Amino acid sequence: MKTSVAVVAYNNVELVKEVIESVKLNTSNDYELIIVDNHSLDSRTRDYIRSEKDCVLLDPGKNLGCHNGFSYAFERAQGENFVKLDDDTVIKTKDWDRMLIETIEAWDKIAFIAPDSNVRHGSNVATHQFNSLHFDRITGGTLGFSCVMIPRKTYLEFGPLTSMNWKNGALQNTLYGGEELYYAQIAHAKGRVFGYCMNARVEHLGNEHRDIDYVLWKYIYGYLGWTTKPLDDFKKDRELLIKGYTFWVTSSGNDWLAGQGRKALKEMGYE
Repeated sequence: MKTSVAVVAYNNVELVKEVIESVKLNTSNDYELIIVDNHSLDSRTRDYIRSEKDCVLLDPGKNLGCHNGFSYAFERAQGENFVKLDDDTVIKTKDWDRMLIETIEAWDKIAFIAPDSNVRHGSNVATHQFNSLHFDRITGGTLGFSCVMIPRKTYLEFGPLTSMNWKNGALQNTLYGGEELYYAQIAHAKGRVFGYCMNARVEHLGNEHRDIDYVLWKYIYGYLGWTTKPLDDFKKDRELLIKGYTFWVTSSGNDWLAGQGRKALKEMGYE
């Protein structure tokens, strides 16, 4: 088996459906689709993934968070190449997996590779191009991990996905964030390269489709570490909500999210 595609499903049932259908439509026959039940608060998501056919359903018994959920899947995967596919990222190119595999097999120094995407990290700059591959050779550069193919041998060499703080590079125990930075740092230290395969493409549907409180919770829980409260408790914490929305309005750099933040603050009585 060439490819194990892992999706960690948490809430967001409509997007999860799109993601799973895009995998089935566009991936070659030599693959397995692994869905990790990350114990959604939305029962519709859990009902949906449990009804899915032709996939491997894994239930760890609790919410493991993002990177731990994918590592849980990879440790049980059968493929030669692992794919981390976020539950809001849709495959847009037929035979995308073959394109990524052929690129990996052609270059010994490639640690991992991603399809081209509508969303990239700001630190990604293509400094070298060969045919369909853009390499990222910048010290400290990263690669977007919303969809990434990691050869089994790389995973065994680098170890499980681990969350890393974007500001200071420290390892941290959070639900989300920083696994792409962690893997990039290891690759740079080992003199390995990674890049985007420009012939294959995915679309990151993004947080615009989600409950804005969920977006905010995910960010300040995972990336900023301001709270360890579960989502339901977080929504009831007015002080934390105000602090979080104020952060979005002033610092996010995302016009849509900032607009949603201003709207939410106004509804809570803050102009």
